[in-house]
Amino acid sequence: MSSGSSCPVTPVGSRKVGVTDPRGRGPFYLGGPMPKGNFPWNKTGWMLVDGAHGPVLFRGSRVDGAGTLTFSGTPADPSEVGVTLSSGGGVSATFYERVMDRGTDDAFYVYPATAGCYALQVDGPSFEDVIVINAG
Repeated sequence: MSSGSSCPVTPVGSRKVGVTDPRGRGPFYLGGPMPKGNFPWNKTGWMLVDGAHGPVLFRGSRVDGAGTLTFSGTPADPSEVGVTLSSGGGVSATFYERVMDRGTDDAFYVYPATAGCYALQVDGPSFEDVIVINAG
């Protein structure tokens, strides 16, 4: 995707799945508002439905220019060294390029390093999806 192109954001679905503003084709749905770029405290919820189960691998990158997308949680590769950040309000989290979650629903922080268009890839035992978000 070229710089300056319109970001093909994954639309909010109409299905009621337990997260606000669900994005995804199912059985995985990402919820919540669009994240802010250059801001690590974008709390984002997700949910698996229709009997799907984890583990779920999360990874992503910016698709319209330079910039990283990292996640708080358990690193998919235990040897990965994350970056720990602290907020002014006392919240602290470690961010990784790829995280793994074994549950069926959870929340984490999503940290787009810059404003831009990002593709978030999710993979599970019985599904895979790419959700495109625009970090403003």
